[in-house]
Amino acid sequence: MKGIGVSRHLRLAFACLLIASSLVVGLPLAAAAAPTTLEGLQQDLSNLLNGWDGTYAVAVTDLQTDQTISVNGSRQQEAASTIKIYVAMAVAQDIESGSLNKDDVDGLVDAMMGQSDNEATYELITMIGGGDVVAGVMRANDLMQQLGATQSVMVSPPDHPEIDLGIAWENLITAVDTNLVLAKLYHGKALSPWATSYVLQSMTLPEDWQTASVGGPLPASTTFYHKPGWLGDPDGAWNDAGIVTFQRNGQTLAYAITYLGSMTEESLAYDHGYDVSQLVWNYFDATYPLETSHFFPETGHSVANGFLRYWEQNGGLAVFGYPLTNEIQQHGTTMQYFERARFEWHPGAAPDNYDVLLGLLGNELTVNRRAAGEAPFQSVIADDACTYFAPTGHNLCAPFIDYWNDYGGLAIYGYPISEAFSEGGFTVQYFERARFEYHPENAGTPYVVLLGRLGAQELGTER
Repeated sequence: MKGIGVSRHLRLAFACLLIASSLVVGLPLAAAAAPTTLEGLQQDLSNLLNGWDGTYAVAVTDLQTDQTISVNGSRQQEAASTIKIYVAMAVAQDIESGSLNKDDVDGLVDAMMGQSDNEATYELITMIGGGDVVAGVMRANDLMQQLGATQSVMVSPPDHPEIDLGIAWENLITAVDTNLVLAKLYHGKALSPWATSYVLQSMTLPEDWQTASVGGPLPASTTFYHKPGWLGDPDGAWNDAGIVTFQRNGQTLAYAITYLGSMTEESLAYDHGYDVSQLVWNYFDATYPLETSHFFPETGHSVANGFLRYWEQNGGLAVFGYPLTNEIQQHGTTMQYFERARFEWHPGAAPDNYDVLLGLLGNELTVNRRAAGEAPFQSVIADDACTYFAPTGHNLCAPFIDYWNDYGGLAIYGYPISEAFSEGGFTVQYFERARFEYHPENAGTPYVVLLGRLGAQELGTER
């Protein structure tokens, strides 16, 4: 990545101009009819790219079917900092093997993937080479070959041309190679589960201005795991490669996109990334439409409209479980029971969340226990090792605090109304709207914390 000396303030100002111009350019695309097939998307992308000065390549992979389309997808183009994905993958492998200490490299990985810092990258390449930077470059090349990226090559650490293996004229990647690796990464075929998670997390770190090109048209409800790269003018470039995930009808769907724009003004390549991404998002948005109602044969009930949208966008099956009723009327309110929650429709109360509020099942099911003064429900003093909630007088500590923060926090679960304590053979903690349960037998999986089936308990169907 050349041009690293440009100040952050100038970069941010530059980005604001680019974002503004991208929004103007992108509007006609948003209004255009989306192609109905990947082949149609390929033709639209070809028409778009062929109208621009410069050298452009795009690859798109539907990660449900693994079908890939591309325009100039096998042509080698300057990699810029997008090639750092492979360095991050090698670092993750070495952390897991024990040859690198996670605490020693986390800050460097953050700098490499977030700020695209080339000196941090140089240090990491040296580390994955066992202290030898040339060996580190070869390690990155070996990894590319192992993953099938046979037309991609690293000849030197980014912005360090004094170290040149002489095997190519520049660090090079292809769009098809990159999408192949992204697909393997997403499906867990490139790295172990832990290393996959580590690399994907690092790909959420690019700063807002870096994301606003290809990531600009994406709705806030999507997640974009990516690594952009750029080269300063006169032979400018803007690349970005990543995985877009989105929720549809209770499922997580995804696609991989690699966009390479070079031999043009950096600002133009940045701008055009928005247009490419808009076309691609329009295709996936139309190909996997939202249902207005979804029937769950597991329980024989349907979820529709705002309740379905809320269920999908706030954790779906893992957080709320299956529906246990259809929509019902209680006390003049439209409600629906799920295994772990009760949805309530309150018109005008929460317009950003489909006017859905969660019932206070935790409060309702413990009212007698709290009135009786059971010890876990009595207020306590703050524990410095935890987060203390003065409104209810309770602490929130490990292992529950990470789950609370990661899956909705106060809006979903409410305040803690008990301390953590032993119940039914598990460590549990009650919240206004939920009960958390610690399952150490699931250590190393996303299911070490599960939600109690308070909806089922309220309905008297708890097993």
